Amino acid sequence: MCRILLFVLLLTGYLPLVGGASNTNIPDYYEWITALSSGPIKWKEGITENDTSGERYRVVITTSEIYNSVYLEKISIGPEGCCVQLQSIQNLNLNNLKVKFGLKGEIAGFKLIEWETFNVFIFTIHSRTFKAQIAENSEVEIEEISR
Repeated sequence: MCRILLFVLLLTGYLPLVGGASNTNIPDYYEWITALSSGPIKWKEGITENDTSGERYRVVITTSEIYNSVYLEKISIGPEGCCVQLQSIQNLNLNNLKVKFGLKGEIAGFKLIEWETFNVFIFTIHSRTFKAQIAENSEVEIEEISR
């Protein structure tokens, strides 16, 4: 089911990507997951008392050789917690992060520290700390909070 959803999303061009990555970088599976972290659920109240649904984000960190890749997944949760579905996958472009913040060396050592809210997380890379905020339109804003 997940592979079918990803195939449909690829065909329709819906998979939003961060930092100018291309659709060919989006896997339909992850071979080398080194960390996986789900943020808290943002529950939405429905029309009736029993119609509750929500969404959450998940960060997937993969490692090949020494290099990290980071994917942001948006997950929907159906009424009363059933029917969990992967809605989209974004590749967080670490090369753009390296250029923007002047990071030296290889793209390695990405570590998610904590989730502040359902769409804001703190991470470190190259001994520097950053805050990432995922907007409604799936854009990701990153700011450095500690050097």
